[in-house]
Amino acid sequence: QSLGFLDSWLSEIKNVRDKHENIIFSKYGADKKRFEKMCEANVYEQVQNVINNPIVQAAWGRAQSLTVHGWIYSIQNGR
Repeated sequence: QSLGFLDSWLSEIKNVRDKHENIIFSKYGADKKRFEKMCEANVYEQVQNVINNPIVQAAWGRAQSLTVHGWIYSIQNGR
């Protein structure tokens, strides 16, 4: 079933799940741990998307100083 404009956003999450599910679902049995690892995988993939962006690549091609960071922390404890 289509969710309209959410479909493209959800497809990215599904792609991350599909790419990392063998590791995440085989190594981490607990739902909470799987959720945490999926969040980490999503941050990793989004950082990869940013660094592969043509604008970022062009900046690096000009030797422009540009650093990309990915952050993840727990809502429960801020760590």
